[in-house]
Amino acid sequence: MRSPRTRVKSPAPSALDASPEGSIAATLVRTVVLVGLTVILMALCRMWGPAKAAIVWVAGTRAWQSLYDILRLQNGLQREQLLLVGIALSCFVIALCLQTIGLLAVARFRRARADRQSRS
Repeated sequence: MRSPRTRVKSPAPSALDASPEGSIAATLVRTVVLVGLTVILMALCRMWGPAKAAIVWVAGTRAWQSLYDILRLQNGLQREQLLLVGIALSCFVIALCLQTIGLLAVARFRRARADRQSRS
């Protein structure tokens, strides 16, 4: 005796599915926010005293000095450019982490809001 085949229904779309998470506009906004955060963090590195001291400390470490040797950077301009690239890359990674935390917080807030609306 054959058992009847049951069709698996796809779940009904929720309010979260209707949000334009993957839209071009959302991607553009996220990109602008990421660039803005990076620029703000770089400005903080330039103007905030403790950040300046941290950069000077990192640039004086043996690891950073050996990076100069590995890349064969001889003059001051090349070393300054490497330091600027390091600052920009570090600020970008920090901005990316901050943006990810923000997106997770917004998603959690939306989920909690949708749960409250579905209960009432």
